Amino acid sequence: MRVVTKGVTRLVLLIGNFAIKIPNFTCQHNHFLHVCYANWSERLYTKMFKNMPEIEKVAPTYFCAWFGLISIQARVVELDRHLTADEKQYFEHQTTDIKKENFGYLNGRLVCIDYV
Repeated sequence: MRVVTKGVTRLVLLIGNFAIKIPNFTCQHNHFLHVCYANWSERLYTKMFKNMPEIEKVAPTYFCAWFGLISIQARVVELDRHLTADEKQYFEHQTTDIKKENFGYLNGRLVCIDYV
């Protein structure tokens, strides 16, 4: 099953267990560049914290193409509620955008999908 979702700055294609994230090319140029950097940063974060406790807080990014044009991340089950105060505090170092759309469940564990 394929599903395309559209965020403020990214288009996300959901296929099987993967979320393919690309910059929304209809945004302003600076937003496009920011998303490319965010895609690349998420992949770098996944690589830097591999096998460390920090990686348990995020959905891993498996691949990122040059310049961050395409990013492939683990697909999660969307969060259908707001985060609790304890959850917000737990994730405060992963993202500055604490909203339910940026979180989901991966293997029964709450993770951040829009981080760094």
